[in-house]
Amino acid sequence: MDDRATSAEVRAEAADVRAEAAEARAKAAEVRAKTADDRARTVRDAVPVGMEIAGQWSWRILAIVGVLMVLGLLVITLKEIVIPLLVAILISALLVPIVQFLEHHGWPKWAGVVVALVGTIVIVGGLVVLVESQVRSGLPGLEKQFQTGFDNFRELLRTSPLKLSDSDVTRYVGDATAAIQKDSAAIFSGALSIGSTATHLLTGFLLVLFSTIFLLIDGAGVWSWVVRLFPKRARVAVDGAGHAGWHTLTTFVRVQIFVAAVDALGVGLFAFFLGL
Repeated sequence: MDDRATSAEVRAEAADVRAEAAEARAKAAEVRAKTADDRARTVRDAVPVGMEIAGQWSWRILAIVGVLMVLGLLVITLKEIVIPLLVAILISALLVPIVQFLEHHGWPKWAGVVVALVGTIVIVGGLVVLVESQVRSGLPGLEKQFQTGFDNFRELLRTSPLKLSDSDVTRYVGDATAAIQKDSAAIFSGALSIGSTATHLLTGFLLVLFSTIFLLIDGAGVWSWVVRLFPKRARVAVDGAGHAGWHTLTTFVRVQIFVAAVDALGVGLFAFFLGL
């Protein structure tokens, strides 16, 4: 019994020692925390409030600028895809109301999409053909005017203080022709770059057509998929901002079409009354 009592007393004393040690550690932690708070308060008191606010805004602005730079680099790197997609969005903003109008009048959605796309292609192609025919019909007159202007220029050089004869003008023209032939490699490389540009334009046109078809068929589904890429907390705000931006874009496109039509009508009437 004495041994058991002694053992219990030893354990009690050990428990008291551990409690005292824990209390000492807690007090030391409080002292360290108080010291840290005092140091932080001292630092805060040493830095002016305006400087502290400016510092907080500075790193946030740097973070935003960094994100914008990364987005800009991505757009530049993927410009062959991004630019056709943006053009497709603009075209869709113009054609979606037409598709919805046809759909409300009993047309199937696929028929409305086909009519809107084919109609747009036909109208744009017709305008291109009209411009090309006008240029071609005016080309003979332009050639005559160029020849007349060149003859007048030669006569001006002949009667000017330079006193250039026809042989001098012919020699200068020959020198210019030789220089052009000498730089034929550069001209050929320029022609190759034009061919490469034409290939890029064809690829961009196909991407625009492909993207426009998908946006007209299921633009709402595409936008829903984009919204799901964001965190759940931000989806409502992103969806609302997207709908507001789409409304603004469609209104902008309609206004631009109206302004272009008014300008074209005004220029056409002005040229008609002038006999141009």
